[in-house]
Amino acid sequence: MLGVPRATVEADFLASNQYTGDPEAVELSWLRAAFAEADQIYGDFDTYVHEGLKLDAATVETLRAKLLTG
Repeated sequence: MLGVPRATVEADFLASNQYTGDPEAVELSWLRAAFAEADQIYGDFDTYVHEGLKLDAATVETLRAKLLTG
C-alpha cells in the first residue's frame, strides 16, 4: 500500500513484541493470514486498499507522508 516491502512490514510488526515488553504480543502468522486473505479476495493488497477499504490515491498518499520516515 505504501510501497514498503512485506519483509519490512513483517519486521516492524514483530517489533511490537519488543515495544510492548510482551514477547508474545503479536505473531507473524496473524499478519501473514491477513495478507493472504486480502490477496485471495482482492488479488493483491493494493487492490484491497482501493476497492476493499475504498481509499483513494490522495488518502493513500497522505498516509504515506504521515507514516513513513527516512
